[in-house]
Amino acid sequence: MFLISIKNSQLILLCIGLVSLAKAENIDQQVSQIAENLRCLVCQNQSVAESDTQVARNMRVYIRAELEKEKSEKEIISELVSRYGEYVSFEPQRNLRNAPLWTIPGLCLIFLLSGCFRHLVFR
Repeated sequence: MFLISIKNSQLILLCIGLVSLAKAENIDQQVSQIAENLRCLVCQNQSVAESDTQVARNMRVYIRAELEKEKSEKEIISELVSRYGEYVSFEPQRNLRNAPLWTIPGLCLIFLLSGCFRHLVFR
């Protein structure tokens, strides 16, 4: 009877260990995914996931800590953007201040296509 309870407790501990290992792997994947979307402040156009600088390591540690607190990806990124500025994000936010970033490429494409069309039609 005592041996059975020891085996059951070992089985329970093994299951708990496997669940925590799976959770740790999931957090590692989330950290990598979020870090890929953030720019290292020291390196030139390198993501936080790729960089080996101390700043990037600190940011990955911060991301992990916030994920363990069960914060969402959007919350973590918005906190980092508020702390370091929009430069830290590879994808600028869509707001009125950044409207030229989102509209100028489309306008350039429209002008280019209309110029090509006029050139072909009025030859």
